[in-house]
Amino acid sequence: MVSYSFFTIFASLGELILVVMSIYFGYGLEGAVFSLLIIRIITFAILYTNLYKIIGFGLPEFNVLKKYFKFGLPTFLSNISYWFVTSIDKYLVGFFLGT
Repeated sequence: MVSYSFFTIFASLGELILVVMSIYFGYGLEGAVFSLLIIRIITFAILYTNLYKIIGFGLPEFNVLKKYFKFGLPTFLSNISYWFVTSIDKYLVGFFLGT
């Protein structure tokens, strides 16, 4: 958490400093947008390398996928039915009461 908050502060201050400098030196809005892009790319690269060092990446294990699917199927069907009921409800209220 400490390193993440450090990088959040770094990104905010870096964006502020680079935007102010680009406007001060006369690059205008294009320079400000470019400086935002540059600082976000730098922050992403640093965070990505730190995350890769800590966690690493690998291929997922698909043998546990069946167990996760059995667990998530009822919640998926519940969400779909909720979406359907709320959509029909809005349609019927709009139909009978008008806009």
